Amino acid sequence: MNIVNYISQKINLDKIKSLNKVDYQIALFRWIVIELSKIVYRNDDFFLDKENLFLRDKIYQKFINELDAQDLSVTCKSFCCLVEKICKRYGLNVLLRMGKSRFSHSSIFLKVGNKYYFCNALHDIVNIQTNCKTEYFFKKQTPDRLEYKTSYKTEKYLKRIDGIIGYAVNGYFDEWLKANKVCDKMQLFIDSIKSYQTKSITDCMIFAKKLIKLIWGKKKGNKFEVSFLYTKKSPKYKSVLVKNNNLFYIFYLNGDLLIFNQQNFQDFLNKNKLLVFKKIKCRLYKYLLDKKVSRNFLNNSVFLNDLKKFESPYRNALQLRKFAEKFKAINENSVIFYGDEEIKYEFVNNDLFVTNISKCEKNKYVYNNIYCFKKYAFNLFGKLNLK
Repeated sequence: MNIVNYISQKINLDKIKSLNKVDYQIALFRWIVIELSKIVYRNDDFFLDKENLFLRDKIYQKFINELDAQDLSVTCKSFCCLVEKICKRYGLNVLLRMGKSRFSHSSIFLKVGNKYYFCNALHDIVNIQTNCKTEYFFKKQTPDRLEYKTSYKTEKYLKRIDGIIGYAVNGYFDEWLKANKVCDKMQLFIDSIKSYQTKSITDCMIFAKKLIKLIWGKKKGNKFEVSFLYTKKSPKYKSVLVKNNNLFYIFYLNGDLLIFNQQNFQDFLNKNKLLVFKKIKCRLYKYLLDKKVSRNFLNNSVFLNDLKKFESPYRNALQLRKFAEKFKAINENSVIFYGDEEIKYEFVNNDLFVTNISKCEKNKYVYNNIYCFKKYAFNLFGKLNLK
């Protein structure tokens, strides 16, 4: 696909030529981001299988050739780089924001005159594809969070720009949901998911979670569980799973839907050799994130399962915060736990090494599949056995 030609066909500069210089640049930038968002989708391997560091590295380094795009799956980095390349073709002054750590989040600034506008482009892809209001576009930012002092635009301003460039001309879908009472909420939810066209399980899950909050509200929405089904063979990711009131709704990206009760659902999983992704929840997570422990550890099931054992005796936030002080991030590839035993966690060539210094034991964990590692046990003098 020639993305440059695609954008030139979608954007009619005559529609915005009467705007003043500031509004023109903002409208053009927004139009470019909206049209690009319609054709890309999140890369499932990158966002769903966060333990596979080798594959994530490969995906994260990928760039999209705007003249001959063969694969339109994106990460924050590849999408922002694509936005930058297209914007520069139209003479817009944009700056990429990329962190220094591995897999760090990327975003983009638009500079208009001496003002900087911040856009978290990837996070609005699903909103744009479903004609909702954008949530991460030129919003007011925390002053100490960014490199530049940023300006922002109100929803009213962006709505006026959208009217000019032709986005959501019949109104925003999320505003319509809030304004209209729906008798059969579940049917609306099902119809909306089935009509959403995407190649990404990740994006479909994001839309499902957004819909649940919009239709049922936060309190009732918390009773829903959104996940995905996968297999040990390729293609790995199969469908989006939504659970509510002991019913299981399985949404396929082609629009198909299966509904099961508990017993039939388990039979279906067994027959088709499917697995349900269940996020490992640790109360220590946010405290270690504050202590600059890399997300590569906090996405690793070996590390998370150890955390759950460590945190089990502690009940309240004060105890957990104090216990978190026993962890020290040496760098983004190394963490040491100074507890009853001294344990070092370290990534070496994408494999996780766990060394119990107190017991002179060392284990190597090699990625095999989601939540599945091959374990190689060592003493500190040589290899012992394979488990």
